[in-house]
Amino acid sequence: MEETDQKSSVPQATIDDKIFNFAYIMAMRDATQQQAFPAANKKLLWEKADETVVAYRLLKGYINDILDKDKQEQDFYEIEKDIEKAVNEFIKTNGIKKVTKKDEPESIEDAVFIFGNAQKLINMTAKYMFISAYQDSDKAKLFDQCHCPMDGIMVDKVTKLAGRLVDEGEEGLRVSLESFACKRPRAHDWAVKDEVRWSKLTLENRKPYEGFQKVVRALAEREGLSPLELDFCVWGSDEDER
Repeated sequence: MEETDQKSSVPQATIDDKIFNFAYIMAMRDATQQQAFPAANKKLLWEKADETVVAYRLLKGYINDILDKDKQEQDFYEIEKDIEKAVNEFIKTNGIKKVTKKDEPESIEDAVFIFGNAQKLINMTAKYMFISAYQDSDKAKLFDQCHCPMDGIMVDKVTKLAGRLVDEGEEGLRVSLESFACKRPRAHDWAVKDEVRWSKLTLENRKPYEGFQKVVRALAEREGLSPLELDFCVWGSDEDER
């Protein structure tokens, strides 16, 4: 095909907006999947994804600040608190109700979007946006301080990886690991604590999340990776291949 200098008629800003929109919708679906957020009409949370939605604007601002190398790093827990509040206001305004069990009628109570859901929304959005930046090493590096999305698969894999290292003498990981996992005496291995469920974590009870992030960052640094890069390497991996 003959090369041409003709420029695209679609402005770059429009493309950037479309990429963010895709990332937000996919991340919101991840944050509210199945029993992580039991609600009758939760599709409204990702079907209405535009600048009129406060949580959408807040998260877009968070991503734009990451991509601006001159901006000071944001406090994750402050932005999480604002997004959690904004989503719950959207839930109340749009009448998104709880469902306690499958096939049961919806409750009269509003559904509740908590810290566990919010961290998944924020961190999965960052993960999807990181993909769009990965081929540009300078741009990709701007995501180095982002958190790893916390979900059941990742917590289990990180527990096994870090547990082996602790058993081999790396005591520096133990305190953080024990905030969300424990050594099973009979099985002689490490397992996620029964009470640790990412979708049940609240801002007030976020110690397992903080411990998880510390362990992930330590594991990532051992491999010369960022937490998001470690997530890509570990999430879909086969335990026996590592």
